[in-house]
Amino acid sequence: MATLSSRRGGLGSTVYSRRAALGSLWIRILLFLALAGSPGWAALAGEADTAIPSSPSTGLTLPLSVLWIFSMGADPSSLLPPVVQGDLVLISHDGKLHCLELQTGAEKWKFEPDPDKQARVSTAPVLVGDRVVVGADNAELFALNLSDGKEVWKTKCIGAISPSPVVLGEVLVAAARDAVYGIDPASGTPRWMCSLASPASWGPIADGAGLYFLGQDGSVEAVDPERGRFRWRSETLHGPLAFPPTIAAGRVLVASGSLLKAVARTGVVSWRVELPSSIGAQPTVVGDSMYVPCVDGTVLVLSARSAWDQRRKPIKVGSAATSPPLVSGGLVFVGTSSALVYAVEADSGEVRWVYRCRAPEQLLDEAAEFGIYASLVQTDGALLCLTGAGDLYCFSSAATDPIPPRFSDLKPEPNSALPGKEAVNLSFAVVDDGSGVDARSVTLTVDGNPVRVVFDPADGMGEITFPAMADGSHVVKATAKDYRGNEGSVEWSFLTDESIAPEAPTQVPGATTTQPARRTTPLR
Repeated sequence: MATLSSRRGGLGSTVYSRRAALGSLWIRILLFLALAGSPGWAALAGEADTAIPSSPSTGLTLPLSVLWIFSMGADPSSLLPPVVQGDLVLISHDGKLHCLELQTGAEKWKFEPDPDKQARVSTAPVLVGDRVVVGADNAELFALNLSDGKEVWKTKCIGAISPSPVVLGEVLVAAARDAVYGIDPASGTPRWMCSLASPASWGPIADGAGLYFLGQDGSVEAVDPERGRFRWRSETLHGPLAFPPTIAAGRVLVASGSLLKAVARTGVVSWRVELPSSIGAQPTVVGDSMYVPCVDGTVLVLSARSAWDQRRKPIKVGSAATSPPLVSGGLVFVGTSSALVYAVEADSGEVRWVYRCRAPEQLLDEAAEFGIYASLVQTDGALLCLTGAGDLYCFSSAATDPIPPRFSDLKPEPNSALPGKEAVNLSFAVVDDGSGVDARSVTLTVDGNPVRVVFDPADGMGEITFPAMADGSHVVKATAKDYRGNEGSVEWSFLTDESIAPEAPTQVPGATTTQPARRTTPLR
């Protein structure tokens, strides 16, 4: 075991609530609060031998269907995405490193730093040849065999290893508190060490000219990657909360609140822009464009050089965009605070695919309590998505989906009798765990007449309110298709009768009674 004692120079479970909506403040809070998790499970949803193409593809082919889900327990503070190496998926979650089979989602091995001392994995995995390196909050950096997870070496640092290390040439760079280490990835022996002006919140990131960190004091700090020397520190750029920085057109881009700030390689702020909405996740830079997810449900497409708006209309999704966008094959994939994954055409803004990530314990008509915060990952025709509930989804265009959408929670209840001349609330839940419910296909008829139903993808609920209905029996039929074209339907009936007395509203002493807002759409 290599040990560093000097700080300077030299070598050395989930609870879900119905229709939970996360505003900007709650998204920020959830991103930085850690919740305890529970043991995982793997569920197959397709043919493993054909579900993922063996050859890489330039884009993802829609529609996508769920191939498997691996559940690890809620941890909405985790922004660590999965890493793919060949036919293996590596993911750090809830203090552990999991190694899964890409084709099936089966766990091959699991690593815990020191269960007896309650040490936890604190970084994303970094691949170095046939080894994987992770840091832990007990100040140790571990190298493991990729094949079986057995320890090869470990190096002791001055504090918890966080954020995630990177490989730069032949050096592994890791941060621990306000120290930066350059380590030989083959042996774990340190080559150099330097100190930062402020402990690192995020980083390192590299652009070939330097290593950059986002300090806890809100500044960007630069380190020479060849000599391991501290170079400069920028002015304070943000408050206590900021997303991981990224490189955009030779500058370090910092996103916090509604502000974007770009720091040049000299440490000087070259520009700053205030956006019309708070930013929901780290921006994604593709060529000369950067895609900025916002909590108002938009993805802005801006110039990477100047933040100039490159399109007249932003890309729109149904709820707060809270994951770094993935741009692939002319499509923009982004996760939201309501655990929906969207695929939107980059040019037209047309929504092409939406999937509702519903946890195993979640009811059919229940919105997710935790959203999607980690980066989406594309690999060989598959899309990997980690939710705040700790569920890792693997989507594939080749995964089978023969089951149509299914319905539940029919209101009014089938064969029930309601008072006449009273408002009638019609609602139903519809879910498809294969390829997702196509919202455009959801239809409703009442007594054979089509009506415009309001469908909310976040909780899978279709709703409509009638101010009153004529006495007699009424037949309701709802239909929906998934993105594979499978159609499901449900039919039920209820009775309205003037002779039935309305139920008296319950009144708590001292409280006032208010009526909820209703959607009203007449029969056509």
